[in-house]
Amino acid sequence: MTDPAPADDSSDASAPAQPASANAMPTLAERVRDSMLARDHATKALGIAIGAVGPGHASAQMRVRADMLNGHGTCHGGMIATLAD
Repeated sequence: MTDPAPADDSSDASAPAQPASANAMPTLAERVRDSMLARDHATKALGIAIGAVGPGHASAQMRVRADMLNGHGTCHGGMIATLAD
């Protein structure tokens, strides 16, 4: 059994994810994602990154910042709904 590689926090969350191979033609889903993200100011402002995409699935991540917390100190539900959207 091997240990998982450490997470790389140096990536730019607003940068579009790259296709698996630098020489590979982007899929339709990847082209749509990249085109949409180029004009999506809310996604950029919240630091949302869209990773793998394909027919029927997509992955997204958002680092929760202090200004995203509610009065209980947890991520505000509106932020979670925005991530899901």
